[in-house]
Amino acid sequence: MLRELATDTVERPGRLRLLFVPAVLAGNIRLLAGMVRANRPWRFTVRLYGALVAALAAGAFGVIASDVWSLAAAMGWWRLAILSLGSVAGTVIAIISAHGLWERAPDARVREQGILFNFASAATVAIGILSMYLAVFVIVLAGTGLVIAPAVMERAIQERATLMDYIHVA
Repeated sequence: MLRELATDTVERPGRLRLLFVPAVLAGNIRLLAGMVRANRPWRFTVRLYGALVAALAAGAFGVIASDVWSLAAAMGWWRLAILSLGSVAGTVIAIISAHGLWERAPDARVREQGILFNFASAATVAIGILSMYLAVFVIVLAGTGLVIAPAVMERAIQERATLMDYIHVA
């Protein structure tokens, strides 16, 4: 079969052979997207309700603890972004390993299929965790805006409070 695909034909001259690789990659990406959609990551997010409640409780503590405000104001946005991405990645890895979602292919003939399953599982869990993380961020940001008066924030961080300061706290 591979020889047949690699040989030139009237319908497939040699100069079009280079288009075969992008077509295969696009097909695999479509297959992966279909697998992730079939895994229904939105249902995974709903099952994380307990973790969402715990994260909101931790966020509420951050909103009322002025030490957290000072730390958030002192850290740059890039540090906060790295910490956020690291926590999401750590959570994804922990869920995948704790629940045995990583496929091991002992036979070399099915290794590509196992890799595809692993990518689909990782993408599904990552979408669920990112969705939950964004929900927590938006809720905590709204709570921060409601609970912390600008004058109180300014006293804690020793400078004029801006929207970015509230985002940093969230």
